[in-house]
Amino acid sequence: MYMPAFRLRLIAIVSSAAFLAFSGSASADPPSRIARLGYLNGAVSFSPAGENEWDQATINRPLTTGDRLWTDAGARAEVQVGAQRFA
Repeated sequence: MYMPAFRLRLIAIVSSAAFLAFSGSASADPPSRIARLGYLNGAVSFSPAGENEWDQATINRPLTTGDRLWTDAGARAEVQVGAQRFA
């Protein structure tokens, strides 16, 4: 089936515009600060940013802005940001 050159160009332009519009979210900058949960002792819970569910925290878990940690009485968690450590 023959398709006029105008239609082919129009399809190419619309496809390219859609591709460019949706590719921006894939190349968004990562968070500026990343940390990791370097040490756990006792009951420590974790909730990712934007979530309301809590789960058991695991060692080496990456953390970023908005993530939440909770420690039970007597528990300990160590968050490492670069060479710094926060207990």
